[in-house]
Amino acid sequence: MTRWRDIAKRTDSLQKVDSYLNHIDAFLKKAIGVGMPDGLIPGSAGGIWWNFDAEGWQRAADAVLQLALKDAKQGTNHVVEWDQRARQGIRLLQGYDTQDWEALSRQEVLEHYDRWLEALDEVQFVIWVPVPAENALIPYAHDLVGDEDVWLRIVTSLAPSPEEQLRFDILNALKAGDADPKKLLAMHPWVGLRFVQDALFTVEDMEQRVAEVRAGDWRAELAAMEAKLAKDKTAFEKAIERFSKEEQQLLRIVNSYCTVRQTRDLQRCMLYYHGHFLFKEIARRNKMPVTHLLSYLVDEVRALLQERGKLPADEIKRRQESYLYMLTDGKVTLISDPAEVDRIVKKELGDEDLSDVTEVQGNVAMKGRVRGRVKVISLDKQREDLAALREGEIMVSDSTKPEHVPAIRRSAAIVTNEGGVTCHTAIVARELKKPCVIGTQHATKIFKDGDVIEVDAQKGIIRKV
Repeated sequence: MTRWRDIAKRTDSLQKVDSYLNHIDAFLKKAIGVGMPDGLIPGSAGGIWWNFDAEGWQRAADAVLQLALKDAKQGTNHVVEWDQRARQGIRLLQGYDTQDWEALSRQEVLEHYDRWLEALDEVQFVIWVPVPAENALIPYAHDLVGDEDVWLRIVTSLAPSPEEQLRFDILNALKAGDADPKKLLAMHPWVGLRFVQDALFTVEDMEQRVAEVRAGDWRAELAAMEAKLAKDKTAFEKAIERFSKEEQQLLRIVNSYCTVRQTRDLQRCMLYYHGHFLFKEIARRNKMPVTHLLSYLVDEVRALLQERGKLPADEIKRRQESYLYMLTDGKVTLISDPAEVDRIVKKELGDEDLSDVTEVQGNVAMKGRVRGRVKVISLDKQREDLAALREGEIMVSDSTKPEHVPAIRRSAAIVTNEGGVTCHTAIVARELKKPCVIGTQHATKIFKDGDVIEVDAQKGIIRKV
């Protein structure tokens, strides 16, 4: 049995991985009292696979539970505190989108890079800590509550996701008769960003988004959104009435985790928005495409800005094709030799044969039962797959992000490999009332486009029909 816990598969770059992990160990020790678990993260052109030491992950989960129990006794809430710190961190980057970058010295650009990393550190908590919270705090609170209907009210986010907030702002702008795409873009410049290299949302993109909202019954939609936000807050307060004061505070902390998993993409994407201008300048100064810069480690970017040398072209090519990023006791090791990467990955992670499997089981995020045809959302052609999902098809994906929401609206149900009850998929499924099973681990490997499946989101079972 492998020591590694499969956390996520993403289309992330090496620079993104190292930006998050190169000194996260010290940050987590300060935030929750334990360091980052050892990590084994293979990467390739098709994406990366985040794996962490299972025992270390559980220690982090237990630490989050103890922190929440301590807060519940004291009447405090560490999630709210760290969410505020994340917002303050983003403020460090104000002006990056209007900065005259060419007028700066290399040393000044390096200082801006270090400031960007400092802002990222302030965002780390809301990105990382909600994930291990699923493994101890959430089960503890679930057992405390007992009643499933009450539990669903407690894990319902009390704030809209960034994508839902954008839609809400468009609806309000339409109501005010002032749906100016330029104004809306200034409020939401982050749309669609998964890291610094992504193309920025344009006025034309926002015009299209406004037109899509205007084409529907937007007045009814606005009224429904306003009513839901008010109803959810009232339902949450009613749901926790019967518990003791200390238990109520614990459940507020649980709800804060659910809410921050819904809203954290705003901080994350604003970080990438400001970084877009910084990385573009670093690449320009070093006469390379930004895509090459994404194959650098943090310390290698610093060396680049200090004119201590570029990576050889063949090393960049190797890293773009295959690498293994290892985190051991907070120290980073990078392997880019393809044969060595393959050897270690096969030894440590193996390759399970799932060819005869026709049924998977996961956790219910939203109850329901439906049959339909599968549309798999793959990492390497996510945009095309999302656009191709037809009304009434069942979305099968590793996970979901804000950009999945329009396709989720068209789907009959959602099935994911990853996730817990506070994840993006679960929250959106409850908002849109889509039957949903999460945490199946292997659904994208077992089901193919066009398969007819039954999603039993009463029992958490998905089977081929």
